[in-house]
Amino acid sequence: MIGKILLSIWDFTEKRVKWVLLIAAILLVVALIGASQVSTSNGYGDYIPKGTQTYDDIYKLDENFSNDQFIVLLEGDNLSQILSDKNLAAMKYFDDYFTGKPNVQFVITPEFIINMMKTSAMAKNPQAADAKSNESWLIDPATGQLSRQGKGVFWNPQNGRMVLGLVGGLEHDQIHDFLVEARKVVKEAGFENVTATVTGNPTFMDYEQTETPKTISKIMMIAGIGMILVLAVLFKTRGSFPWRWLSLGLVLIGVIYTMGIMGFIDLKITVVSMAVYPILLGLGVDYSVQVHNRYDEEQRKGLSSAQSVRNTLEHIGPPLVIAMMVACAGFAAVFFAKTPMVQSFGKMLILGVGVCLVVTFMLLIPILYLKDRRHDATNKPDERTATWIDNLASFIAHKATRFAIPIVLIGIGFAVFGWTQESGLEGDIGYKSYLSPKLDVTKNLTKLSVLAGGTSPADMLITADNVLEPEILQWMADSEKSFLVNNRPNDPDNPGHYSAAASGIADFFVSTFGALPTDSASAQAMLEQVPHRLWVNYVSADFKQAHIGLTSSSPEAKEKGVFLADARREFGNPPDGVTSVVSGNGLLTDRTGRDLADSRGKLTWIGVVFIFVMLLFLFKGRVLRVIVATLPILMILGWSTAVMWAKGLNVTTMLALMPAQVMGIGVEFTVLLLMRYYEERDKGGTPMDCMVTAMSRIGRAILISGLMVMLGFGSLWFAFNFPFLSQFGWITVIDMTLVIISTLVVLPAMVVYFDTWRERRTASVSKQSA
Repeated sequence: MIGKILLSIWDFTEKRVKWVLLIAAILLVVALIGASQVSTSNGYGDYIPKGTQTYDDIYKLDENFSNDQFIVLLEGDNLSQILSDKNLAAMKYFDDYFTGKPNVQFVITPEFIINMMKTSAMAKNPQAADAKSNESWLIDPATGQLSRQGKGVFWNPQNGRMVLGLVGGLEHDQIHDFLVEARKVVKEAGFENVTATVTGNPTFMDYEQTETPKTISKIMMIAGIGMILVLAVLFKTRGSFPWRWLSLGLVLIGVIYTMGIMGFIDLKITVVSMAVYPILLGLGVDYSVQVHNRYDEEQRKGLSSAQSVRNTLEHIGPPLVIAMMVACAGFAAVFFAKTPMVQSFGKMLILGVGVCLVVTFMLLIPILYLKDRRHDATNKPDERTATWIDNLASFIAHKATRFAIPIVLIGIGFAVFGWTQESGLEGDIGYKSYLSPKLDVTKNLTKLSVLAGGTSPADMLITADNVLEPEILQWMADSEKSFLVNNRPNDPDNPGHYSAAASGIADFFVSTFGALPTDSASAQAMLEQVPHRLWVNYVSADFKQAHIGLTSSSPEAKEKGVFLADARREFGNPPDGVTSVVSGNGLLTDRTGRDLADSRGKLTWIGVVFIFVMLLFLFKGRVLRVIVATLPILMILGWSTAVMWAKGLNVTTMLALMPAQVMGIGVEFTVLLLMRYYEERDKGGTPMDCMVTAMSRIGRAILISGLMVMLGFGSLWFAFNFPFLSQFGWITVIDMTLVIISTLVVLPAMVVYFDTWRERRTASVSKQSA
């Protein structure tokens, strides 16, 4: 059926080959326009599905409170040095520049705190500031240590901070502009003998967004160079040397077409989906190499170009279409992932694979036809000389089928071990797994984390008719106190909260005025006495929402889970009419990490079922053939998990996609070899002879295709600034090696063993019947 459709398309195309190529060129120009519209995305909606309670809770926090804050680290030898008159002037310059600027919620600097204290003191006593040093305003005279106000802007006498809080929900371009401005203003401010460094979570997100296109370009270039070399050395074709690179050139066109469609349908690039491009290079070249290899095989029989095309489409066309459909069935499993960026990756991959296959049939075939048709009259049979790859494939086929039982048993044993380790893999989307620790942005974030005494902040979002009611304020104060007092992570009877700090409007009243207000009117009056910027991130303008910031003292994923669970418990019994939910980046990190770990196993089984059903349909209900095609995929998945276990890897967003990749690519190679084997079987011959022939004919193309895919994935290893991508690159190379071993060693052993057993069984039954 598939072959007939392909031949019908060719019958229509053959008389219009040049028109097809002209239309392809026009579409390429259109695709370039669409590709220029492709944009990147890295918002909450990439990690958490919109419309879910988790997404709504995080979004609500952004509506009234600053979740994007730049921290300017101030480092000096001592408090006196940091708070010199010149440095205070630099801090005021920073404050004046950003205060009142659109989308800025608040600015807090040591200079602002000192000036506020001076103003208050001088209002009571005009001589209060005489002969008093700058640093003395932030020192508690009773202890000689930092005062409450001092601790608000200093962690210790050598390390202080300025905070630039932005309104929630800003786009990346807006945040990037603020980062550029903040760095510029800090540089121009005139700090003396002080190191001022802009950091904070937005710097992580900004680096990810701005470096993604650069990284894509680099890995695409590396993958392309590697593929050029492999094709030059291993892929021998008829005609002049440059024809070896035709497949790669056409796949680059396929990638442009894919990007063009993405631009027109507004499918954005995420930090995960940028890995699609080198993968498409590998898979697309695979399709073209298979077709080109079979076309050359037909040409060497002395056939005309037209007949060579027809034979190619008839024999390799259906297996390729089937392989693509089954691969997409495996890729489609990611649509059931809970993480939107993982789903987006699946959409891009399926789109790209489909486009690359269409390009193979609609461009490669016509080009080969035009190249050879003028030589039809002189084309003569030219038996191909077996290359060392062909001989190696035949050797492997002989040895694999000879030792079929031990090979299969060893493969199953390792696979079972890997499957038993699947449930122990944990999710991880922390910034340390995303960005290299050698980067300045990562070093600064780590330094900030150490100074703050904790990591992974979470937020409690409190909602009521008026959060300033005394009963609600008292409940918040008691909950904060309980949360901090019960910080005993080593107590077996109390797992603890791993809490480092908790701050909210109740704490602000106590630390600023010494006590909680007695009624809501008094509370509002008290707030009016102090600058708005000091409490704007604690309570909303309409006083219907309050924000309590929580900081964990542990960065580990497990402990963050405990931290959030205990936060829910401590703040889980609010007064009547009050709702309390966990929100913020800590919730996003925890939820996404758990989703990734949970999704990996689920997606694997969904993909296996999809592949099995698709193969059952395409093999017309021949269950044994389907089992033989599916079993190697199950083995590879087990082997892949065993590799992750051995390396102690957690499940990042990319490694959550690993099963779908392994299934999609592994089943393609499996189908191609099986279809060629069954083609030879239809001609007669023993299972062993047919497998040796199939391996010698298609083994080279599979090996080259495998190397192409490995180069595509392997180029990700060079994304050194993104460890999760680099890690994905090298582990996928290992997995692709396993796929090739499975295809060229395990599969032939299984197929020949089962076919031989079936023939013997059939012969035995026939003999008994006779």
